Amino acid sequence: MPTERSDGQRIFHYQTRTSRRSLGASLFVGLVFLGAALGLFLFTRQALPELTAFAVWEPLFWGLVSLLCWALQLWGYKTERIIVDRESVIQIKRRGQVRVFFEEIKEIESSSYADTLVTHSGEHPIRWRHSLANVAELRQEIEGHLISVEQVQ
Repeated sequence: MPTERSDGQRIFHYQTRTSRRSLGASLFVGLVFLGAALGLFLFTRQALPELTAFAVWEPLFWGLVSLLCWALQLWGYKTERIIVDRESVIQIKRRGQVRVFFEEIKEIESSSYADTLVTHSGEHPIRWRHSLANVAELRQEIEGHLISVEQVQ
């Protein structure tokens, strides 16, 4: 799914092939653990009834933990995005959103894993991972706005 443009906004999201593969792998691991728990339950119930609860507990626990991680990952996949409009950068996360106006941004700081907006006051209000769709275009879009803000000042 490419990044979207609408009403002067550019929307960058994490809905990429890599993210979908990761979601699939997390779901698969959770289902394997739950399947193992079910298999152990059925086997030990007949063969070793005194060990049934003990044998089933650990794969059941890890299956539920894996599915919880999958659900959190799916929530982030569906909600997290960066929006660049004419005057600001907005990051929408699971816990709300952050908006930074271009006049407040000093630079984009890059690491091997993520990029961060740095404000003139030294804060780092918005950070995005390199798994974001079209991350290079996001950098170019923000840098283009920063250049136009510098020219106006």
